[in-house]
Amino acid sequence: MLAQRSQGFRRRLLAQLLLRRVAGRAPRPAGVPETTEVEPAPDWRTIALVLLGLGLYALAYERLGFVVATILFMAYEVLVMEVERTRWLWAAPAIVLIPVVLYVLFVKLLGVTLPAGILG
Repeated sequence: MLAQRSQGFRRRLLAQLLLRRVAGRAPRPAGVPETTEVEPAPDWRTIALVLLGLGLYALAYERLGFVVATILFMAYEVLVMEVERTRWLWAAPAIVLIPVVLYVLFVKLLGVTLPAGILG
């Protein structure tokens, strides 16, 4: 009799877990309250500024060259994303090093032609 109850309990538990999985709700661990978090609205100003920066990058790419245009684009994007001053100290070297390393990798090692612009 107890085995039948236990088996019925397992079946109900399995059915409930499957239904939650199908519904997209994984079971919540015990003690974790159910929250109703609302996603923040998209920041259209930032999205527009990022797209503006991308457009300016595309226009400046040939004239300024890959390295200079990419450095300016990355710096602009960090400004648009309103990165704190302490993170700027980490971002500044990366903003300069990443385009230079990519240029060397693609032009010198892989033989891909990238515009040199005002540096070349």
